[in-house]
Amino acid sequence: MLSNYFSFILIGIGVLGFIMLFAAYYQQYCPNWLNLTEYTQSWLNNGLLNMGSGLIGSILVITLYDRVQEVIREKEQKRRQLVALRELGSILKNHNAFFMSIYAATGDMLPKTEYKSAESALLEERYITNVKYLDIYKPSSQSSLKNTPWYSWLHDSCSMFVLSLREIQNRYYSDLDTEIIELISTIINDGFIMIVVHLPEMVKFNNSYLKTIGFPTFHTILNDEIVREHVNLVASLIKCHNELVGEHQKVTYYDSYWHLEGFPIGFGRVDNSIFNPMI
Repeated sequence: MLSNYFSFILIGIGVLGFIMLFAAYYQQYCPNWLNLTEYTQSWLNNGLLNMGSGLIGSILVITLYDRVQEVIREKEQKRRQLVALRELGSILKNHNAFFMSIYAATGDMLPKTEYKSAESALLEERYITNVKYLDIYKPSSQSSLKNTPWYSWLHDSCSMFVLSLREIQNRYYSDLDTEIIELISTIINDGFIMIVVHLPEMVKFNNSYLKTIGFPTFHTILNDEIVREHVNLVASLIKCHNELVGEHQKVTYYDSYWHLEGFPIGFGRVDNSIFNPMI
């Protein structure tokens, strides 16, 4: 796109071209006020016509070329946006499945109704308030051998989630909507992520120091407010993504999230005798 300063210059050149064409017309068809010879009149007329038409033609060529380049840039930006949304969709699908597995691990019952969207399932208050019961030492349903503790799986999944979001943010900063970029920035730095990515260090500190001074082992590390903030941000990002893509690319909800082979609903809940919620 032409800058405002350059556009004003082109307008000035265009006006000058039209003045030259008008002068050529006036000189050819109006009285010879300056008493010029026929040869001089012919030379002046041809010069004004050539220069005026040349200036106007140049402006048309420049304007058309700029427009063509703008269309090419718009197509490239649209292509990059589609690529960014496709990559973002894959990241969100994985994180959505990750959170659904936490809901299944901490829920006290299966959903009574089928959710119409991934956002509505994520925002189910009943399951948000159950996440604080997740025992980080119990085996996760998502690890390949089904024996990786939740604290390790939470750390690995969220670390990969944050890394992937940072790549999207850095590579497609100018191609995605401002709202999406702002949501990604906020998610990367929210309380849930800050806690989960440091879980291995927290567990190590607990086992190597706190237990030696008689402090009880913490089995839960999340509270309702932290989980709710993160879930709301992720649901908003999913909503923004789904509004910009086709039906087959949307992040959707599946009943299969709740049916994990070998893991009944609520399998990851901490025992009541050791439950000590983080406040």
